[in-house]
Amino acid sequence: MFRRNLPKYVVLTPIGAHKLYALEEFFKHIARFNYKPEMVVVAPDPEILYDVLDLSDVLGELTLLVLLAEYPNVYHSHLARITKARETLREWFLKSNYEYALWLDSDILAPPELPEKLLEVALETKAVVVRNGYPGRSGVIWHGSACMLTHRYACEVGRFIVTSINGMNISEDYNFFSLIKGAEPIIKHKVKMNAIVTGNFVPVKHWMRKEEKPVDTRDILGKENENKGNIREGGNTSSKRLRVQ
Repeated sequence: MFRRNLPKYVVLTPIGAHKLYALEEFFKHIARFNYKPEMVVVAPDPEILYDVLDLSDVLGELTLLVLLAEYPNVYHSHLARITKARETLREWFLKSNYEYALWLDSDILAPPELPEKLLEVALETKAVVVRNGYPGRSGVIWHGSACMLTHRYACEVGRFIVTSINGMNISEDYNFFSLIKGAEPIIKHKVKMNAIVTGNFVPVKHWMRKEEKPVDTRDILGKENENKGNIREGGNTSSKRLRVQ
């Protein structure tokens, strides 16, 4: 059972056109959460807006808010699009009154217990970011922004930006985490919280390619590691509502 006094939270999700194949299943998993979000906020690529709206009923009674990110060029690269989408979500979150945001990419299929578990970890560790592991390519576990819980303080400090060195891109989530980690002494001093905790707290599935089956965290870690957590430093609405903004 989860704590009855857990803080409210929202789900924040960027949706790329190349991941549309997973969206219906993603929404189904969100609708099954034991501890429901106040709303689900998405930032889709503009060309799939109506596809997203068509799938909104899958969320049942949950509120869906669609943010329309402005792209200078509709043909921007995937990296530019995902960075803009994450920044649009971050900026909306800071304008909201919510304390926590559960960031999930639209190809992450999360079990019902995920929100309360990550919220409990955040409260126990006083971390502004909780990164939960998910299957990556080449049989490794990734701990990026595709499955994480953030306090609003993290989104005040962090930014999703792409930088580069010698022609190599440094991704938007790496820079987000780097800014928060670098500000850890100030975070501890000013708000009495820690920066980032990382672990495999809840097994999730990652549907990386349409033609393949989703990969479960347990497929990589093995059954014996299930629910161990492995914490390390590092980083009910009465009617359906739908809004586009």
